[in-house]
Amino acid sequence: MHDAERGIFGVQFHPEVVHTERGSRVFERFLLDACGCLPSWTHVSIIEQQVSAVRAQFGTERVLCALSGGVDSRGRRRARAQAIGDQLTCVFVDTGLMRSGEADQVEDTFRRQFKIDLIHVQCGRPLLCGTRGSDRLPSASARSS
Repeated sequence: MHDAERGIFGVQFHPEVVHTERGSRVFERFLLDACGCLPSWTHVSIIEQQVSAVRAQFGTERVLCALSGGVDSRGRRRARAQAIGDQLTCVFVDTGLMRSGEADQVEDTFRRQFKIDLIHVQCGRPLLCGTRGSDRLPSASARSS
């Protein structure tokens, strides 16, 4: 949907996920045509800038990162791992609310592919059982934020 005259554009799907057909093309057309951006950057230059910034921020200190397992979280942690390598330890708390097999995929990706020190805390059952019939569940507005 769009209103080019007023500069309003929107999508009702996730063009950023890998399995969206032509998702990167949607972003490209939005940035170049709708926003008028010039293609003066590459994903490599952005990664290099972020790696330099993270190295400057943390120096030789050890870094502990919480990892949700979501796409955005995965990308940020991968960039940090590239920047500071062995200094990074990620903690992934498996709440039991991810899709079937997704927690194992997160663990595999970070341990085997990215070679990141990962602590996988599996607390899905106790966490969910402890909330049954409780007012400790977040309200609908808190869940959507």
